[in-house]
Amino acid sequence: MPLLDVLVSMFEIISAIVVISVFIGSMVSILWFTIQTGISPMPSNIVAIHTAMTLLPEAHSGTLYDLGSGWGNAAAHFATKHPTLQVVGIEQSWLPYWFSRCWYRQPNLQFQRGNFFNITPKPNSILYCYLYTGGMLKISKHRDFKSCWIVSNTFACPYRTPMYESIVQDVHHSRIYVYAPDSESP
Repeated sequence: MPLLDVLVSMFEIISAIVVISVFIGSMVSILWFTIQTGISPMPSNIVAIHTAMTLLPEAHSGTLYDLGSGWGNAAAHFATKHPTLQVVGIEQSWLPYWFSRCWYRQPNLQFQRGNFFNITPKPNSILYCYLYTGGMLKISKHRDFKSCWIVSNTFACPYRTPMYESIVQDVHHSRIYVYAPDSESP
């Protein structure tokens, strides 16, 4: 067997090992962050995103935070539809974070990796969430989030009364909840 054939075979084997290792590492990472956060990075339904966009506070030109931005599709849609908003997607799991950061490039859109409970949004910011019941419970109690608008996909925010509630015209009849800033917040 010529040396070139041996080198090509070794390269194919090493390439296959690298691809399999990256795949397994990615899946383990997603599983790790799913266990850690209590929810997997799940893309928002496009119909729900468009419904949520129609319910944003009018003439708002501040910052919209996509809490748990996952693969970035909701944040990218908000940034495209509302160019006056600065959109910040925050994701803890490294694979969806890097995908979002590399795939979506818009001047009013950025992605940050980390735990969104560690941010301090400016009052009157918009927080978009597609989380789960436990996550919404933490959001409703979070001191720094009380002075913000909350737009929640599917899950209600305990201890707060929605200003609007809309049923999405999708197969699940999901709900979008909009909560005004708490008037008693500092």
